[in-house]
Amino acid sequence: MMLWIVALLIAFVAWYVIAGRTWLLAKPWMAWLYKSRVGEWLERRFFMKSESVLWGRFLQALGYGLAALASLGGIDLTPLALVMPEKWAWTVHIMPLVISLAGHVQVQLRMETTKPIELVNLPDNLPGDVAQVVAKTEAANEKAIAVIDGAKQAGEV
Repeated sequence: MMLWIVALLIAFVAWYVIAGRTWLLAKPWMAWLYKSRVGEWLERRFFMKSESVLWGRFLQALGYGLAALASLGGIDLTPLALVMPEKWAWTVHIMPLVISLAGHVQVQLRMETTKPIELVNLPDNLPGDVAQVVAKTEAANEKAIAVIDGAKQAGEV
């Protein structure tokens, strides 16, 4: 029963990250929550209005929760070893750790990447005009981050 609850929770959060948040924002009956101070505070506090951070933190919580349930006897992960190759069956017991680590890596990668994917996914040898635009964009990103950091330190944001 517990595995079904975990599976449904995973499916719901995956739907929310992939399409649900955008869909809910478009609905007038739900938009008020996202526009309210509470909704904005929740989004900024827990996942910084980033679906990537939300998914990473969900993976972290899922891994910690599975580890706690497994150690308290609330869930038994050993039946999963039956569907794994024999030489990998030992990994069943570290699965919660791996899930939590994957979530941590997801959040860290999102925190370190500030460029849009269109700028990241460019070839190394760019034509002159494109290279200039990319350099200006990177400089603007650095300046914006410095201004935001200054405003945070001053307590304005």
